[in-house]
Amino acid sequence: MYDAQQQQVGSNKCRVNNGGCSSLCLATPRGRQCACAEDQILGADSVTCQANPSYIPPPQCQPGEFACKNNRCIQERWKCDGDNDCLDNSDEAPELCHQHTCPSDRFKCKNNRCIPNRWLCDGDNDCGNNEDESNSTCSARTCSPNQFSCASGRCIPISWTCDLDDDCGDRSDESASCAYPTCFPLTQFTCNNGRCININWRCDNDNDCGDNSDEAGCSHSCSSNQFKCNSGRCIPVHWTCDGDNDCGDYSDETHANCTNQATRPPGGCHTDEFQCRLDGLCIPMRWRCDGDTDCMDSSDEKNCEGVTHVCDPNVKFGCKDSG
Repeated sequence: MYDAQQQQVGSNKCRVNNGGCSSLCLATPRGRQCACAEDQILGADSVTCQANPSYIPPPQCQPGEFACKNNRCIQERWKCDGDNDCLDNSDEAPELCHQHTCPSDRFKCKNNRCIPNRWLCDGDNDCGNNEDESNSTCSARTCSPNQFSCASGRCIPISWTCDLDDDCGDRSDESASCAYPTCFPLTQFTCNNGRCININWRCDNDNDCGDNSDEAGCSHSCSSNQFKCNSGRCIPVHWTCDGDNDCGDYSDETHANCTNQATRPPGGCHTDEFQCRLDGLCIPMRWRCDGDTDCMDSSDEKNCEGVTHVCDPNVKFGCKDSG
C-alpha cells in the first residue's frame, strides 16, 4: 500500500496515480495489485471497486451478549453450554470452549454443558449423551449420610427405602430385607404388595391395592344393609334413590325400588320433597335449610326463618342446640 508521507524513497507501481486503482493499491515484487474495502468487490477490470451486494455487516451485540459467526446475538452465558444456540455451532467451537469450566456445584459434561450435581445418576439424560448416567460416573459417586445409595449409583432419601415404591429404578431400595409394616387386622386389609388399605375396600370392585389382590376371590355379595350396584360395588342401602350417583353407573337411582319419581304429580314434587325454583328439581325435604346448597339457585337455603331442620337418622345425628 502506498502512502506519500511515509513510503520510503524508491519506485513502485503504486507511486504514480495510485497505480490506476480506484481504492487500494498493493505494491508487489512484480508490480502492483488493486484491492477493495471489506464491503466492496473488485470489478472485472481489476482496478475499479464496486459495492458488494452480499456483504453483511458484523452484528452489533449488546454488552452481555455473544456475537455468533452467522451474525446472531445470544446470551453470553449460553456460550459453551453444550447447546447450539447460534444455530451454526459457533458458540460451541472447540477453540472457544476448550478451557470452559463449571462451578463447583455443577458437573461438566464432555459437550461443555454444566448441570447441577444433584442431577447426576437420577435416571435422566441431562448431558444429552448419557454421560451423567454412565457407570463410570455413577460408580464413583458417594451419597450424603441422609441418603441411600442405589445399586445404579443414584442417591435417594433414606426415607424412600422400603416404602413399596421403586425409587431407585432397579428396586435396590425395596430389597428382600425390607421389613414392611404390619396392617391392623381389624380395620385394614394386607395387599399382596404389602400395602394396607381400609378393610371395607375389600371386594368393592375397585383395585385399591394396585395389584388387584383386594378383589381376588371375591363373590361380590353384599350384606343385608347394603345395595349391590350393577358394577358389583356394595353401597349402604340408604344411599339408593337419593338423587346421587353413588354406584357410578346410576344403578342405585334407576332400580325397581325407586318408584317415587314415577308417581310425582305433573310439574310438582311429593309432600316430603322440596321443589327448586329455577329448574323444578325435586330434592328431599330434609335437605331444605340444612346449610348445604342443593338447588342451583340456592332456593333451598332461602327464607329459612322458622323452618325446623330435620336430620336424616340413617346418616346424621341431630344436635339439641342447633337441630
